[in-house]
Amino acid sequence: MSTKTDPKSVFETYARLVSAGDLEGVMDLFDESVEVPDALKQLFGGDTGKEMLRNYIGQTVVQQNGTIEVVRTGVSDDGWAYGDLVLRSDMVRQFGQERIMGIDQLHVRDGKVVNFKFMPNILDPQTMAFYANLGVFGGKSEAVTGG
Repeated sequence: MSTKTDPKSVFETYARLVSAGDLEGVMDLFDESVEVPDALKQLFGGDTGKEMLRNYIGQTVVQQNGTIEVVRTGVSDDGWAYGDLVLRSDMVRQFGQERIMGIDQLHVRDGKVVNFKFMPNILDPQTMAFYANLGVFGGKSEAVTGG
């Protein structure tokens, strides 16, 4: 594999382009038939996984002046790249938090992302409060600040 199409490089490019607000560049990384979680299908709509990701990333990060910081990455032997991320955005601040944390998981084949998953770190107090304030966990939470 070349260094530009291996899973770790694709992940690093994804993170850099998302933080730069380059939605078209991000979309170029995804295969036309990219698979996405059911939650994205329900929340962000679109006829294809790629359209759903455009809506998801566009609405929750790019249009919210968001940046992601990659804390740590890892790659599996079967082409999955994992990244522990910190997201800072207007939307996160609107819901009373400085930042939220999670893991983006990209399955890369032939230099294209063929499967996308996101897992919020609900053990992190700010992330848990953010999702609670969104109503994901059944009610509003007190804003948690710090660490």
